[in-house]
Amino acid sequence: MGRRMKIEEVARMLEGMHTIESVAEDMKIKKTTAANLVCRLRKHGYVQTTGGRQRKRVYYISPIKEVKGEADMFNIINRHSRMKIAKPYNHLAYGDYTTENALIDAILTRSLRTILASLNLYNHLKDWKKLHTLARKKGIEQEVGALYDTARTVIKTRRMPENIRKSMKKNKKKEIIPHLSSRSENIRKIEKEWKVSIPFNQADLEEIR
Repeated sequence: MGRRMKIEEVARMLEGMHTIESVAEDMKIKKTTAANLVCRLRKHGYVQTTGGRQRKRVYYISPIKEVKGEADMFNIINRHSRMKIAKPYNHLAYGDYTTENALIDAILTRSLRTILASLNLYNHLKDWKKLHTLARKKGIEQEVGALYDTARTVIKTRRMPENIRKSMKKNKKKEIIPHLSSRSENIRKIEKEWKVSIPFNQADLEEIR
């Protein structure tokens, strides 16, 4: 890895979805060293894990940012969602952090429970243009649109402007969480429309009703 990097620098450098193999490749280190590095990142609150047992472990690495004010993703979700979530790590936000920011960050965690709880935020959005801009910058327009329609199957939501809805639709197939898709017929129709695999069945969505 060259000079000894601070753990915050490593988290920033590796931001995104990873396996042990991809961490080893990106950092140019052995797999055993990569596994130890992921453990260090997790201890400092930079990692969330999905998979395990029959599925390959996937790690979402996210750097903690400087905080200004008290708003953060978890506080905003717990304020608006019937489904409360514990903080698995300190999520620090900066600047004018809004419901739109929280929804985008929740989707980027690739955490089932965090994303499920965040669906209630669709009824508290105030700036669709900002949401669209954030989603485009992060490359998750389809996921935002698909989860919007998913939320509407169980809760009231603010209506998405039609021009933004059309703009969010793409031809590329996407997964919100690797290798997870719905078994519920009505959700599968949403998957087909948005070309996005949705990791929830209708029974899961009852938790946020």
